[in-house]
Amino acid sequence: MNKLLLPFVCAFSNLLSGCGGDLTPPTISVTSNRSNLTVDQTATISFAISEPVSDFVISDIAVSGGTISGFSGSGSTYTVTFTPTPNSTSNGVLSVASNTFSDAAGNFNIDGSDVDNTVTMTVNTVPVSPTDTVAPVLNSLTSAKTATGEFTMTATGTDNVGLVGYCFKNTSAAPLASDACFQTSNQKKIAFTVPLPAVYVWGKDAAGNVNANPLVGPCSSAGYLASGTSTLPTVCMMTTLGELVVELENVKAPATTANFLSYVNEGFYSDTVFHRVVSNFVVQGGGINYSAATNQYTAKAVTRAPIVLEAPATTRLSNTLGTIAMARTGELNSATSQFYFNVANNIDLDSAGGGYAVFGRLISGTATLDAIKAVAVVSNGKEVSLPTTPPVVQWAAQLK
Repeated sequence: MNKLLLPFVCAFSNLLSGCGGDLTPPTISVTSNRSNLTVDQTATISFAISEPVSDFVISDIAVSGGTISGFSGSGSTYTVTFTPTPNSTSNGVLSVASNTFSDAAGNFNIDGSDVDNTVTMTVNTVPVSPTDTVAPVLNSLTSAKTATGEFTMTATGTDNVGLVGYCFKNTSAAPLASDACFQTSNQKKIAFTVPLPAVYVWGKDAAGNVNANPLVGPCSSAGYLASGTSTLPTVCMMTTLGELVVELENVKAPATTANFLSYVNEGFYSDTVFHRVVSNFVVQGGGINYSAATNQYTAKAVTRAPIVLEAPATTRLSNTLGTIAMARTGELNSATSQFYFNVANNIDLDSAGGGYAVFGRLISGTATLDAIKAVAVVSNGKEVSLPTTPPVVQWAAQLK
């Protein structure tokens, strides 16, 4: 061949095989040191080229789902750092297309569609909140009796991330966070029934944590426990100073017990007050209303006829500390709705004036009775026993 023609012939070396030139295009393989990336993680991407090249640059790399930086290397080996997009679940993808770099002989890469020219990484850079394992705490449960005879129960509590649901139910079995008993409101209306069953209340937070120990209402867990251990009918009386639970001697004093329960179950005692407090004698209530606005005490009209006296001489129930008995006038058979608690041993009342009918005793709520007898009193004209701020009976209910 004419040597003068050789340069022209080799310029078209892609058509010839005998001019002694390099006709093999370079290839590239892309790999990553990580297949999955989460928050604050990066990946080192390696580019292995089949032969040394001098024109492979960072702009030759197509990238999605993040950014690249720290491009380095020479010849046939290069690396770059891939940083995924924050707060994203889009895959990170890096690739090198055909005809982006060439070897010393001027051959461009043509393997852009090959599998090893692309690397894909799973990305989840959405911040994960720390797992909340702290259960909420229910602090209080109040029960207010409505004008229609229902109870409105209101629970309050605290949680590190906030309470999102409350479960009110009549069984003590702890609920799951997914149970249908949970509601967003912290209030629940329940029917006033005789007897009045316990309602158990739980709270849950946004992480699904449920408090271990429920609150109990309308009466307290101590009240229901005391009632459960008694073999007699029981009544829970809620006052502004706390709860009183009594058991009633329905066998030894049947008429007096039936009369008291009738007043309880018709809701008569709601909003009456303890109008007579003698700290070393008795605290008496059950028939008087009080207006704070006018500072006036007024008698509440009774709804039942007076009952026959069931005297201690007959019942063998004595006016000892913690017992409940019927108040009356000087007439033996005059007791209606008013009752008193003995806050001392007053056995002289067993016979005085024919006796005063004991019909039960306090079984839970000693602290409440102590608080009632400790209220400030002034003279009512006959004795120093009139409370300046009388304790109010908010409601009374028969537990069994």
